[in-house]
Amino acid sequence: MINRIKVILVFVGITLLLCEMVLRLWGIQPFKIYPVDIQVHPEIHIEKDSLLGYSSKVGIFEMKFNKKIRSSITHWPDKSRATRSNLFDSLLLNKPKLYIFGCSFTHGHNLTDSMTLAWKIQSNFPNLNVKNYGLGGYGLNQVYLQIKHKIQQQDIPNYLVINYASFHDERNGLSRNWRKRFAPYFNNKILGGVDWPTISYTNQLLVDYKKLEYKEWPFIRYLAIIHCLEQLHNNLIENEKENQRLSIEIIKEIFNWSKQHNFELLVTGIDQTPKTKFVLDQLHSLGINVLDVSIDLTNEIYNFQPLDHHPNHRANTIFAQKIIDYMESKYLLMRMN
Repeated sequence: MINRIKVILVFVGITLLLCEMVLRLWGIQPFKIYPVDIQVHPEIHIEKDSLLGYSSKVGIFEMKFNKKIRSSITHWPDKSRATRSNLFDSLLLNKPKLYIFGCSFTHGHNLTDSMTLAWKIQSNFPNLNVKNYGLGGYGLNQVYLQIKHKIQQQDIPNYLVINYASFHDERNGLSRNWRKRFAPYFNNKILGGVDWPTISYTNQLLVDYKKLEYKEWPFIRYLAIIHCLEQLHNNLIENEKENQRLSIEIIKEIFNWSKQHNFELLVTGIDQTPKTKFVLDQLHSLGINVLDVSIDLTNEIYNFQPLDHHPNHRANTIFAQKIIDYMESKYLLMRMN
């Protein structure tokens, strides 16, 4: 009996060793968190937020990403990013308001204020008061809570733009796959252990909070086979269709608010994927204004590769121009000559 157990253990050990060797030959490696080098002066530009998990901190911040990409960020007291040089512009106090919501693509990761799509829209529409409420890592869960808070505070815009991408779907319920990709940022003293808003749906949207953390499987950093099994597990429990349905339900609710509070809603597709197009088509069938502003972000002329994948200044110019053209034709707005 003991000899049989030994034979079985040896057989299992050899099988696992062979599997490990094959996986590594196929290019599958143990899990490794590649650190992201972000230097911000004079201090970190975000802070914990009981509603949103974290939000922008007021001030002017100089950022260096991976030691090479430099940018300057200005955050205003209302948690928005600067869209012009002067916050208190008396000429804009009584102008119609355009609020833009989204993730790092909207906020303008690695871009100085004047390079962001929101700044370009403000420059082209001096007759509007444009606000940029995007922030890196945000999904439709934050967008939903931001807009709801604005309505409760009676800060209701005339025009509201949501820049949507299919990768927002997995953020609704804080999926393991997204937390795994976000793990390099968890060492940040602000992000570690943040209570992150998640959204679920039965007959209505429900908001809950989970810790922003990623619990690794044992030995995942040492064995490719464990990493492979863990990734298979993550993919199996990831309900992509449900996450996508949640995105549609969230935007439907915001659309209902737009009708109740009399503001114009536009949902853009800001990444070029079939999943984003599907959601835009579904929203369009519900009578929601949609606009495809996407470009091929795998083309290096539109990103910061090889250092970072985010849209660069050239991409933001195209995003902005498509929104400007749409709003000019749809709402007969005048642009600056």
